[in-house]
Amino acid sequence: MKKYLILGTVLVLLGVLGAKVWYAKSACGNKSVPGELSEWLVNSDMNIFEVGDKSFYVQEAIGSQGIEMLYPRLLKGDFLLTFNLMSLTAEADIRICFLKENDEYETEMKFSSGVNKLKFYRNKMLLLEKDVAQIEPDIFYNFQLQRKGNVMSFEVDKEEFLKMETSDLPVKIRLSVSGHPDNPAAVEIMDWEVQN
Repeated sequence: MKKYLILGTVLVLLGVLGAKVWYAKSACGNKSVPGELSEWLVNSDMNIFEVGDKSFYVQEAIGSQGIEMLYPRLLKGDFLLTFNLMSLTAEADIRICFLKENDEYETEMKFSSGVNKLKFYRNKMLLLEKDVAQIEPDIFYNFQLQRKGNVMSFEVDKEEFLKMETSDLPVKIRLSVSGHPDNPAAVEIMDWEVQN
């Protein structure tokens, strides 16, 4: 009887240890759950947000300066950042910034019913402006930012909008969304994942 009790205890301990290892590996997986995104809000008191099972909803509060989310990890070497985003307002500006040491690179796209332009800045100076496919509200779009070797690329729904040579410095990612004074922005985000 004592032998079975010891064997049972060992099996329970092995099960607990296996679960902890599985959990640790899952936690190291780079797909973020919706609840994590609320922790990335820079001014959470100036935004209205709701965490769902699969998505994260956030809206500008009246008088806010927009929605700003700062991804907490530094991205080093090669990486692939992907997420799906849908604007729930007819007009909104989305900016994806990647900051490297003293430089800030920023892509700006507009959700609108008119012609969409992509603008690309370095330290607030416009480097590129071009017409791109229209991005409409109420549709999920897949955004992808990738660095492979010394090349950084930016895609929306598998269409490449931007490709540039860059250094291998660690990168900080910031996502900003802003609406208009009479029409605050609201977006839904899901499937935020980083592979590196």
